[in-house]
Amino acid sequence: MARPSVAAIYQAVTEVDGILTSRGIRADAVILRGAFDRAVLFPNSFGSALAAYLARIPERMGYATDGRRVLLTRAARVPDGLRGSSEVYYYRAMLADVGLSVSASPDTSLACPSEWRAKGDALLGEGGPWVGISAGAAFGTAKRWIPERYVAVADRLARHCGGGVAILGRPPRPT
Repeated sequence: MARPSVAAIYQAVTEVDGILTSRGIRADAVILRGAFDRAVLFPNSFGSALAAYLARIPERMGYATDGRRVLLTRAARVPDGLRGSSEVYYYRAMLADVGLSVSASPDTSLACPSEWRAKGDALLGEGGPWVGISAGAAFGTAKRWIPERYVAVADRLARHCGGGVAILGRPPRPT
């Protein structure tokens, strides 16, 4: 289950069998109730743990953050020195701490669905290979660069790959 803004990206993860779109805590609990025996909660939000709890999912595991320890049946502690590292390692540590097995080395590859590739080809044409730059962040000024840094990285990647640069995202919301 994922927020609507990111749900589609999971189509590119080969290990994902299905995607449910989150509709809010109470609605999610209704959707989840009786459908699952185990919930592995990657978001560190109280709401995600509360939805699994209200859905009466028997096993609920995740990090004991954001006051949600009481909602989890298996709670992991965030290891010292792990905050700030890639989320791949952050979540792998959580899985191991709650007793689930993790592979020796992570596979972070995504498989582009054919309809996405066709849409990209229609938009961008034959000038590839392409480097996609997503120049923004919804939360946290530490995740935001000044435009000149994006330009420098895009130029360097384009030269290295011998292709073009595509800016990814959506128009800003009106204020």
